[in-house]
Amino acid sequence: MRQHDPINGWEDYESLRDDLFGEMRQGKKLVFRGHGCCGWTLKPKLLRMLPDDITRERACKVEQNALETFRSGRADSPYCNTFSWEHWLLWWTVMQHYGAPTRLLDWTANPDYALFFAVEEDGREERDAIDGALLFLDAELVNEARRPWSMQSEGLWELRHQQLTDGESGHKLLYFTQSIPEERLGGQKGSFTMCPDITQDHQCVLKSMMRGNGKSLSDVLRKVKIKGPAKLGLHRKLLDQGITHEALFHRLECLGKRVKDQVTAEARTGT
Repeated sequence: MRQHDPINGWEDYESLRDDLFGEMRQGKKLVFRGHGCCGWTLKPKLLRMLPDDITRERACKVEQNALETFRSGRADSPYCNTFSWEHWLLWWTVMQHYGAPTRLLDWTANPDYALFFAVEEDGREERDAIDGALLFLDAELVNEARRPWSMQSEGLWELRHQQLTDGESGHKLLYFTQSIPEERLGGQKGSFTMCPDITQDHQCVLKSMMRGNGKSLSDVLRKVKIKGPAKLGLHRKLLDQGITHEALFHRLECLGKRVKDQVTAEARTGT
């Protein structure tokens, strides 16, 4: 597996991107994710907000309450009225894209978008002092490794909650792409990984899956460090190319943030 040098500026990023596109032209299905801190693992937002010792049952209850709150404020999105309340995966997908915490971890087919999330300021004054990371995942290898898990991507939008949270599949990941005509979802070229066990870090699950198939974590997931001092220049370059917060986000994010605040409160009080 080729090792990539850290990104110290735009030229380094362009060279890396060219290499990745070359792999994709040869048939590899890579998807990308950006982290503001290189040390972060692959914990979904909901899991990051919950106590480390939370039970699976309690975590699922917080998740259900968050979903009900999001559903109650969905009127701003006509599309949300076109699918059943029982289609949890569809709801989680919409929630994830509008800032609400879910068990999903989002990825993008566009490395520029992933880079944006790794270098945006996001209110962190110490941004430039912390190295970020660009991650890329071999999506096909993920779905090959999850077999013989019976869940198939073709009909997953119709799956009910019990099927999505099957305990016997708790140490597998499902990779899937969204097929929702919401403007923001399509614009971000989004896809997701999901684990039936809400308490699992996706990086730990990937490592276990690869070990079971005679491979290592680096065969499916790679990480390239983004040097902290380079973040500002990279961010400005992306802005010049029209990759901005306003272009990627949508008015429903206000609802997503309300759900996020609710989860924070429940996680702290235990009520």
